Amino acid sequence: DVLAANVDLARALDAGMPQVHAEAPGNLIYDWEIGVKADVDAAFAKAAHVTKIDLVNNRLIPNAMEPRAAASEYDKGTGNYTLWSTSQNPHVLRLILSAFVLGIPEHKLRVIAPDVGGGFGSKIFCYNEETMLTWAASRVGRPIKWTAERAESFMTDAHGRDHISTAEMAIDAQGKFLGLRVSTKANMGAYLSTFAPCVPTYLYATLLAGTYKTPVIYCEVKAVFTNTVPVDAIRGAGKPEALFLLERLVDLAAHETGRDPAALRRLNLLGADEIDMKRLGKAFVIYQGHHGDAGAHRAGAGFTGDHHQAAHALRDLVEAGALDVRAVLAETGNASVNEALVGGLQRIVINAEPELHVGTEVLGHDFGTVGQFAEN
Repeated sequence: DVLAANVDLARALDAGMPQVHAEAPGNLIYDWEIGVKADVDAAFAKAAHVTKIDLVNNRLIPNAMEPRAAASEYDKGTGNYTLWSTSQNPHVLRLILSAFVLGIPEHKLRVIAPDVGGGFGSKIFCYNEETMLTWAASRVGRPIKWTAERAESFMTDAHGRDHISTAEMAIDAQGKFLGLRVSTKANMGAYLSTFAPCVPTYLYATLLAGTYKTPVIYCEVKAVFTNTVPVDAIRGAGKPEALFLLERLVDLAAHETGRDPAALRRLNLLGADEIDMKRLGKAFVIYQGHHGDAGAHRAGAGFTGDHHQAAHALRDLVEAGALDVRAVLAETGNASVNEALVGGLQRIVINAEPELHVGTEVLGHDFGTVGQFAEN
């Protein structure tokens, strides 16, 4: 039977619209918010001007020149699976396939990513084809390969964006931003892709401040099921959506208040002395004292205090020749980024002098000397 389709994000939550999944009544996946609404409402009550914009951030198709492809084989003697996939993230693919989809021990699955081709994020996710190939190879006892056709890619590769938003900016008489209020409908498609739920939330709403010193922000996001291709992280994943919305709003605010757009931006840009280094996260530094323990002690003492002051203290020590700073890396609070940074640290120090000391506050742990760190 041909069933009625729900493909219009603007009307997907309306009463009487076709239901995509019984488990999500009214096609609503979640109604998420961030910020203190009462504080934002109070800021708007004091505004000399409020700028409002309705904005559609259209759906996009990644469309790499090289389509997705995969091949799999199963060794009946060992029970080992091997999957070759044009994946941007074979580690995530291996974890999802083994632990959450196929229910096989992770050490029994090897995922190899050869030449990936264009990806832009669309080749990060765990797709049906890779799942089916891995499963089927163990059933038929033969290697299996698959390559997507162009039209197939349009209908199966995860799409990006697809937001409908209403945003308001409160501005005082001098042109300073007082508050930002955003309401967004985010299309998830017919099924939730790998990272889809976090894209319009923590990868989008947390970035709506941009580089401006807006005191208070409130954002509500409603994620919606529709009978369309799933949406996931493509080319920036939430950041382009947030910044496009914000900068369009600033442009409109400048037009409505008769101000130069560049001047309005300069007025509200964060200055170097206004960035809260503690909120940005901790940092760690590899250092070597050239003048005995004093240099190392001073760097360590400065570093355990205010991070903005510590940065200046480290700079002064470097300029004075007391320290040889090999690397400064920032902790972002994101587990995957932290893992990458620690990996980067290991690559940096591996060729350094064995006695070089590696100090860190990121994990509250002293890695010891480079030699010890490399061994571990």
